[in-house]
Amino acid sequence: METKGSPNSSPTTLQVNPPNNRNASKLVALKPCSLSDRELLQVFPRNGWIKLHRKLLENPLVKDSRLLQVAVYCLLRACHKQNRILWNGQEIILEPGQLVTGRTRANADLGLKGVMFDRKLKVLQNIGFLNRQMNNRFSIITIINWGKYQTGEEKRTAKRTTDEQQMNTNKNDKKVKEIINYLNARTGKNFSDHSRSTQRLIRARFTEGYTIQDFKLVIDNRIGKWGKDESMLEYLRPSTLFNMTKFENYLVEGRKENQEESVHREKQEQAEKEKGKYVKQAQKELAERSKKCRKPIHRN
Repeated sequence: METKGSPNSSPTTLQVNPPNNRNASKLVALKPCSLSDRELLQVFPRNGWIKLHRKLLENPLVKDSRLLQVAVYCLLRACHKQNRILWNGQEIILEPGQLVTGRTRANADLGLKGVMFDRKLKVLQNIGFLNRQMNNRFSIITIINWGKYQTGEEKRTAKRTTDEQQMNTNKNDKKVKEIINYLNARTGKNFSDHSRSTQRLIRARFTEGYTIQDFKLVIDNRIGKWGKDESMLEYLRPSTLFNMTKFENYLVEGRKENQEESVHREKQEQAEKEKGKYVKQAQKELAERSKKCRKPIHRN
């Protein structure tokens, strides 16, 4: 820890040097100030979780309950991302794996007395668990190997997110191909499902909540409208059918016609059923009449 200046000249600057390893945090420059308990609470993270590696069982600190208590306390209080805080108008920058603490606050949190907390911090520094730099008001603590044990999950999460995005892209590509194949089959054309403009149009409609069946309904509806009009055949294309301003109108029209066709079909089916009833009734009456006409002949 280095201090420059004097109380009677420019303000003193505390230069905090992180441990010398590739996971070490950057330098933190701050001007000393009196950190109250209330202010310290603003620094301490309240959400999230930490990881404890099983290698901890091989560390000497696990045999000392107080030492383990202080070690876990520091892990819980350390920042997970860069944290900028103003103290008395001055900025403190804490990097991941660093925390600001003082004996009074730590003793209150852990139920310790006297200099127990300071002693345990010194032991943790000696065994290479943390690095401590302090002035007469507070300490800046840097957890050694924080990045190795605490941020590895973030990398795996980022990889999972990338993989999931790739899977979603692959699924969307299959949907795009199915829609374009359907359009080509219905129109006899040869549009490409690899066209970026076509992919953007289709994916944008998927984002709005439309389904593959909606696309097929739009295609069928427009073919029904334009299929026999040579001047309109050129508009049976993705840029027209799947356009943001037109797709919804085509879909509404298609659904309306489908509904009308469905109602008409139901009426026809009902009429066929009624016709079937009349036919059966007529056949029954005819059979009864035939029976009456054929009277048995009695011979003497």
